[in-house]
Amino acid sequence: MRHERDGADHRQLGGQKPGAALAQPPRAGAAVWALAALLSLPLLSFFVPDGLKMAEGLTMVWLSLGIVGLALLKRLLANWAPMPGDLPRRKVIFNRLVRDRDVDDRAQWVERIPGATG
Repeated sequence: MRHERDGADHRQLGGQKPGAALAQPPRAGAAVWALAALLSLPLLSFFVPDGLKMAEGLTMVWLSLGIVGLALLKRLLANWAPMPGDLPRRKVIFNRLVRDRDVDDRAQWVERIPGATG
């Protein structure tokens, strides 16, 4: 009996166990979280220099800024894929930088066939 009641509770919560929403971070793609982590590197290396103990002065800040720059350049170049002709250039650049893909819809991006035309 208890098992059936637990199942009913899960259905009322949309299939999630109680407390599952608290254990998950806000819904965002992995690319957004990776970008946030990359952008925090220069700040962390500036404000926590004693914890790093790897270099003197601003060396770690400059190195972490270089890493961020390379990551952003990699996202913009998107493995040398050309800009899609049917989407606005500004929107594609924003999506590449923030979402690490060309389109807003993740499902559309996952279902695409790379290199296919039409």
